[in-house]
Amino acid sequence: MFVFFCIELFFSPNAIAQNRNSIWVFGDSAGIDFSNVLNPVPLVTNSSGRGSSSSVADSLGNFLFYTGSDVGIVTIPGSAFNRKIYNRLFQVMDNGDSIHFVGWYNDCIIIPNPSGQNKFYLFHLSVSYGQPPPHGLFYSEIDLSFNGGLGKVISKNHLLQSGYFIDATAAVRHGNGRDWWFICKPYYVDVSIGIVPTDTFYVYLITPDSIHPPIKQQIGSKKGGGIGNLTFSSKGDKINLTCARGGVEIIDFDRCSGNLSNAVVLDSILDANDLLSGSAFSPDDSLLYVIKAEYPFYLYQIDLVTHSLDTIAEITGTQTVVNRGRSPVSIRLAPDGKIYMAAAYTDTLGYLYYPYDDSCYFAENMYLGVVNNPNVKGLGCNFDNFGFYLGGKRSYWGLPNNPDYELGALAGSGCDTLTNLTPDPSPFDREVNIFPNPAKDFVFIKCTSNITYEITDAAGKKYLQGGFNSAEAAVVSINIGQLRQGVYIVKVTQADCSRFARLVVIK
Repeated sequence: MFVFFCIELFFSPNAIAQNRNSIWVFGDSAGIDFSNVLNPVPLVTNSSGRGSSSSVADSLGNFLFYTGSDVGIVTIPGSAFNRKIYNRLFQVMDNGDSIHFVGWYNDCIIIPNPSGQNKFYLFHLSVSYGQPPPHGLFYSEIDLSFNGGLGKVISKNHLLQSGYFIDATAAVRHGNGRDWWFICKPYYVDVSIGIVPTDTFYVYLITPDSIHPPIKQQIGSKKGGGIGNLTFSSKGDKINLTCARGGVEIIDFDRCSGNLSNAVVLDSILDANDLLSGSAFSPDDSLLYVIKAEYPFYLYQIDLVTHSLDTIAEITGTQTVVNRGRSPVSIRLAPDGKIYMAAAYTDTLGYLYYPYDDSCYFAENMYLGVVNNPNVKGLGCNFDNFGFYLGGKRSYWGLPNNPDYELGALAGSGCDTLTNLTPDPSPFDREVNIFPNPAKDFVFIKCTSNITYEITDAAGKKYLQGGFNSAEAAVVSINIGQLRQGVYIVKVTQADCSRFARLVVIK
């Protein structure tokens, strides 16, 4: 969908939240308050999930709402349809029940609606091959202006894409500082052979007026099925895919166009049979931390310059107690600049006691691991297997899958000028219309008078230009077959007013 606006109108960009990632909710009634990054403290919550969660606070660090996977065995038919969204009082939000996601580890994420106005999206996957249908990518909408600020799920379970997906969702703010990108990775199922890996990613652009159709991109190696993780670098210019059974790759990401490029596949430095799960970039983006999530459990560190691998630690339970194990899956970079690792209490071979019974309180499930100096290569990163006490509450395998809400515009990039646009644009002039969007080979401009047009990328590089002179209504056809897949800016000048639109090119 295109929305035009005259360049004479300028507006202030949305304010960048400073503390929106400060409240983590996860595990069995566990949480962390990072409002004081020098002294994060444990929280008591009503969380009861073994895996997926996502949470968000406001710009002052005040908790808003969260979602997560409730206690329940995910293989029970229908269990994929009973996840919930909770308000800041840890109550089920109005209309917040029966949300379609299985609740593995990375299959949901909260993204602010770029229009502001206390609105949010929850993107969620029903991921599992072998789970009951429906399968696919969904979104739900949350409006916190209802119920005295406690919010309401105003619509839910909208299907964006049917099919199967790796247990991985990620989001990053657009280079303009206002919009968002959402990324996930599908795979396919052939009834005769089962899971069919792919090298495909779906990249969705989220603007104030629309969730745009996906930019489908093929890059990297073919992977599919099961546990995985997508995480952005601190600058948002790279994304890591870590996938079960030996899959690690680093891909460049353009925050202006949404293009993926320059995949570096690192499978060869790890055992192809490893069950890999969580991953996190160091704050300076020089290192990647990866969890091996089956016995023996390891925390790996990959140097992203030399592509060398270090084993930082074997993750074990307390050494003096027989048959008390510690099984990790998720790691996250936290607001205090440290990397936190969630682990569950297991036997030494990794069997998870889920849900925990009332007597199952041990160091193995009441502490998170912490990488205290994650920018430091090797053992100098100072990993503490029992580094953060949860105040008597317990962890399972999940930590909140929150994007970097604080990442600002890509200053000096060209696309950062879009931060001057209104967050809720007025309808465009009906006498000037561009279609279709997305487009593949041709795009059409409908007009009633003389126009000129330019098509540029977000950085301002010009690809196409032209004009049309007529006193009567007409449709101008523009051949865009030579444009690469991505997001472009169309400038249409009519009389003394220039209007702009985003053009999503697909292949």
